[in-house]
This record gives sequence, C-alpha cells and structure tokens, in this order.
Amino acid sequence: MRKIILLTCLFLTGCANLDEEARSDDEQCAFHGSGRDSTHYLQCRNQLAAARVPLKPGQIRCLVGADCDAKWARADRWVTENLGLKIQSKTDALIKTAQSTQDSRALVVTITKNHTPQPGVYEIDFTGGCPSIFSCVPSVSETRSIFTELFRTAE
Repeated sequence: MRKIILLTCLFLTGCANLDEEARSDDEQCAFHGSGRDSTHYLQCRNQLAAARVPLKPGQIRCLVGADCDAKWARADRWVTENLGLKIQSKTDALIKTAQSTQDSRALVVTITKNHTPQPGVYEIDFTGGCPSIFSCVPSVSETRSIFTELFRTAE
C-alpha cells in the first residue's frame, strides 16, 4: 500500500511539474497583442517544448523556415569542405557521402533532416560508419562531436 501511495505522489508531482512548465511556456510566449493562435506564439511554444527533450549524440534541432534552412546549408557546407568525401546523394532532407571500397576504413557519413512530433520542429541527425571491421578513420565519435560542435558554436 505504501508503494502505491508513493507512486501516486510521484506521478502527481510529475503532472504538477508538467502543468507548471506549460504555464511558464504560456507566459513566455504571450507577446503583446499576439493571440494564442498567432504563428509567433505557436513557434515559441514549440521551441520551448523541443528544448526540454534530450538530444541524441550528433543531433541538432531546428525550426522550420530560416532556422532549418541555415542549419541545413551549414551541414552541407561542412560535409563538402571538411570531410573531403564525394557526395553520393543530396536532397533537402539527406546528405550522404559515397561508399568507400570494401574493407576501407574511410568514414561514410549520412546526415538527415527529420520531422519530430512537435509541429514545425525538425531534427538534423548525423550517422557515420565504414565497411571495415576496424575503426573508421577519422573515428565516427570524433567526427560526430566536431559536427555537433559546429552548431553549438554558431547559435
């Protein structure tokens, strides 16, 4: 019985925290003269909600429009200028470097831009690998860190 009461208290506290976060978001995004249906208000709420969701390594969030366009262009420029790899595929949602030969230790990178459950919020994901059973050169984790840092320093 004590466990049920404890779990109930933990659950209710969590709900109270979520409600408090929603009120705080509402206050932060309620701009002078802007209604709750305004685009600016909705983008603000989405951005605040997205900021609370933890990111996976090598993942960057962006808001649809100028924010995503700038970050996607930065990702494209970084791949072509810094990796020295040929591009196999490039669209508005995918950048993939050419496959290396079998057993090569050369890094192959795929960067994708994906929808998230939050309207107007995208995630830019970095993945890498190589066909060799040995580690890639440069390493996936090192390259992912450099890629992610590019976006942290630019914001």
